[in-house]
Amino acid sequence: MSEAKSKIPSKKSNDFKDAPVSEGSEKPSVSVLNAVSQAVSENKNLIQAIQTLVDRQKKSGSDSFDFTPVLSVATALTVACFSTGYAPLSDLLTDFELLIRQENMRARMKLRPSERISQLIPFFFAMCSRIQYLLESLSSNPSLISKIKPGRKRRLVIIDDSKTFQLLLTKICSGHPDLEIVGVASSGEEGEKLVTSLHPDVVTLDVHMPGMDGFTFLNRLMKVCPTPVVLVSSIDVQKGGEVFDALYQGALDFISKTSLNGTEESNADTINRIYKASQCSLSALMRYYATAPSVLDIEQANLDQSKVVVVGAGVGATRTLTDILKQLPKKIPPILVAQKIVPGFSKMFIQRLNEVYPFVVKEAEQGELLEPSKVYFAPDEKNMTVLQSAQGYRIILTDGEITQVRPSVDLLFDSAAMAFGEKTVGVLLPGNTTDGAQGLCEIRKSKGYTVTQDETDSPDPTLTREAIKLEAALVSAWGDNVAEVILDAITEGNARVDTEATFIGTLFEGEGPRVLIVDDSPTIRALVRYHLRAIGLSNFSEAKDGLTAWEALLSGVSENLPYELIICDQNMPKMLGLELLQKIRVHDKLKQTPFILVTSASDRETVMNAVKGGISDFVTKPMSAMVLAEKVRLIFEKIGIGPKAVSEPAKKAV
Repeated sequence: MSEAKSKIPSKKSNDFKDAPVSEGSEKPSVSVLNAVSQAVSENKNLIQAIQTLVDRQKKSGSDSFDFTPVLSVATALTVACFSTGYAPLSDLLTDFELLIRQENMRARMKLRPSERISQLIPFFFAMCSRIQYLLESLSSNPSLISKIKPGRKRRLVIIDDSKTFQLLLTKICSGHPDLEIVGVASSGEEGEKLVTSLHPDVVTLDVHMPGMDGFTFLNRLMKVCPTPVVLVSSIDVQKGGEVFDALYQGALDFISKTSLNGTEESNADTINRIYKASQCSLSALMRYYATAPSVLDIEQANLDQSKVVVVGAGVGATRTLTDILKQLPKKIPPILVAQKIVPGFSKMFIQRLNEVYPFVVKEAEQGELLEPSKVYFAPDEKNMTVLQSAQGYRIILTDGEITQVRPSVDLLFDSAAMAFGEKTVGVLLPGNTTDGAQGLCEIRKSKGYTVTQDETDSPDPTLTREAIKLEAALVSAWGDNVAEVILDAITEGNARVDTEATFIGTLFEGEGPRVLIVDDSPTIRALVRYHLRAIGLSNFSEAKDGLTAWEALLSGVSENLPYELIICDQNMPKMLGLELLQKIRVHDKLKQTPFILVTSASDRETVMNAVKGGISDFVTKPMSAMVLAEKVRLIFEKIGIGPKAVSEPAKKAV
């Protein structure tokens, strides 16, 4: 596979079949051509900014990284790419900017050593190469330029040496309205050329092929052209270790060829899993570039052995779960894990973990008592719960049709909350269902400690977002910091307080500035409340539409209790967000109020109009706590309402 700085392949008109042709002439407008030219220039500036950062760090030898210059150029590039109107480019840049913001926050809080940065930089250069490819494609093919439409088709490349399975996967995936097959390869070498030239949203990959095998291909792909990958192979149980090697290397999911039996249920499951993988963000893919730290420095005697840790995870969380266990010391409280592992491969996975970790990792058995220094995995297709008895806490296994998903995370969490109460530490890792979110709520209600992996660091944020919506998580941590959060929670003398502290840490003292949240969706308002509490803001009001918000703003002025920030949705009944913005900007006492617009990532026209109308900033749905927190911090810093410095305890909660 070529290096990140290799020559960009030539473009063909059918390279981007999902892009609708502009109405009328294929000749783009002057404004769009200018936007493309500006984006090309800004992308070169971004490459230069990244290289400058690398050179400075090499010269200074410091572990302190400042991504601010890189971030400012990335923001300018994002705006330019929005202006082109080309959906694949705009989507990519929105996510790339988020990733840089995330790394900037980590660097600002001094949470990343130099080894981490040395692995990030090649990824950044690879993404710039991909951006350049899309820009050149757009420049040479004006017909690609179109209005951004939500729900654009996700582009799929199939790599399999079997013509039979090529045809079968093509037939299955053609049934999804938002998936389009843009290439089929019969070998790793052929697949390499297709992926690096077409830059698809997702790849299905066979493992055993002549020439370059799937594992070699995957390793090279993730270093040069990071792309979501779903393994589709016929690996048997005896070689199950290879599956977990691939999942650790970067694959998001594994589908056994034996499950492709042609039934409606099987086809639906396959399509759903491939489509879910195609939506994986860059920041989630980045977790494969994290340097997992060694066993954390903590006194063994300080761990509270009377506590229990319960973990829920999906297949896509295999690497995160593995790294969490890798960082734990030998003498730990009992840990129970309900993970939807590839059917038939759980015993192999558990055996491999048991061979490398200092504590016992085993498959749970009916009726056995919980013991310290042991990790218990729920068996395939069985629900695992814990029950208090006269002798201690026992594991109960059931295989009845109690739940649709087995093993059920909700059942495990519910039982732990009832048995252990405030002694429970619940950890929810990514999954493609909502199983576990309600159970995490039960742990929190019982005064236990609850942790989720941050949505920007999740291969599939479905479960994380559901937990946030229910306000179930006390801490939202990056995957490579979850182990530290767990150890902090089970250390004796560390009183865990039920506050909304998150990976960002509390940035404001007291209630903080007064904020007005405007959205017609109760769910979105709940998410914004949750994210604001995470940084110490609790002095806020809500409005369900623009008209109600306008009345609230006028009331605040008359009562001499003005709002110091407005976070507002665009599409609402009675009055749109831009209409509200327009009224605010011409009102003598409101016109200086900071205004953050919440809109769809695909709503280019609204974003451009909002910029002209005087928004302070904007965030796109689905909303990220990281992005919202950073933008709120910068706005208040600019107007002189400075957040307090992030404290050491807050850093420790990351």
